[in-house]
Amino acid sequence: MATSTVQRLDLGRQAVVLAAVAAVPVAFWTGSLDVFQLSKATLLVVAAAALVVIGAVRVAVTGALAVPWGWTPASAAGFAVAVVIAAVGSDDRTVALLGTYGRWIGAVLYLACALLFLVVVRTFRERGVDRLLVAMLAGLTCVVAYALAQHAGIDPIDWDGLLSDGVFASMGNPNFAAAAMAVAAPLACRWALDPRADGLVRGG
Repeated sequence: MATSTVQRLDLGRQAVVLAAVAAVPVAFWTGSLDVFQLSKATLLVVAAAALVVIGAVRVAVTGALAVPWGWTPASAAGFAVAVVIAAVGSDDRTVALLGTYGRWIGAVLYLACALLFLVVVRTFRERGVDRLLVAMLAGLTCVVAYALAQHAGIDPIDWDGLLSDGVFASMGNPNFAAAAMAVAAPLACRWALDPRADGLVRGG
């Protein structure tokens, strides 16, 4: 019984990471004062909080805390400690914790990303990595599709008064949208050329 519960919890952790990876590039909310970046940062923090809850339940079920070891987890842990020290010693702790308005790159987001990284290292193996790449490609494909729609002049959202003209897709910035396309291109090529890829996502 405990084994099956642990397996479900591990699958839950993977599902949270996959959902975050696919959803964050696409996320925005026009009703927010910060339409794009706040939505994305909030999703990452919520995903990290869900992982903490799942981890706590796993510890309660197994009665043991599984701590990943090796240079990669140690580097992430060292990074997290450095972030906490920098935030505690900051003159402006609000900015240190949350980041500047419109960016939200503070200690909270850094720690959330570090936790997501550790979960990926811990729970994704072989085909799990393939699923992670598919989730990334799914989210970035949506960004590219939205950018093409904007370029063609068929954006379903009226951005007048919110943003200047240009192709910014769901990223809120033309440079960020271009970066998303640059990341999506090699992922798409990987799936098109890798003979091990599933037929559903592989070209030909």
